Amino acid sequence: MKGLYKKSAALLGYHALYSVVSLVFLLPFSNFIYYNDGVVKPLGGILYTLVILLFYLSNLYSNIWHLGRAHSRKISEIKPNPIYALEISLISEIPTYIIFVFMIIFHLKNPNSFNIFYTIFKFWQGIYIGVLDISKIFYVISLILPIIFSLLGYIAGTKNFEFADKYIYPLIFKNKNKNKS
Repeated sequence: MKGLYKKSAALLGYHALYSVVSLVFLLPFSNFIYYNDGVVKPLGGILYTLVILLFYLSNLYSNIWHLGRAHSRKISEIKPNPIYALEISLISEIPTYIIFVFMIIFHLKNPNSFNIFYTIFKFWQGIYIGVLDISKIFYVISLILPIIFSLLGYIAGTKNFEFADKYIYPLIFKNKNKNKS
């Protein structure tokens, strides 16, 4: 359990940081995301959320990837265990689940009244702000997506699978030796 809470706190900090960043960038892009009456434009909301998710999930994946890589080394005290990554991501998502449960409970007790937890949830899940009002399924997706990317990152790290090195960098940096024949 060495560093479990420290890594969870780091992921929690990243979540808070990217939520605030997405809300800050929401202002200049609000015409792209919302109609004049405040209803979300589906295409704009999805594109905005995908861009924010690209940065957030790649950061999450990268941090847990490095942890998995460190655990897979022969000199490591900790043996590779995907449950460890699951614990880290679940602990870091505790505030999200607490807010979500309060939002559901308050909605069930007072379905037609103002729900302060809905507002708190949308602020806390600012990363997904462009899609939360499109469909209720995005509430569930916003709860499980960080956990899935944490597990994938840890497993890829233990196998030393580097997605960027194998797929993205070759697309960006063409091999210059091919043209010198």
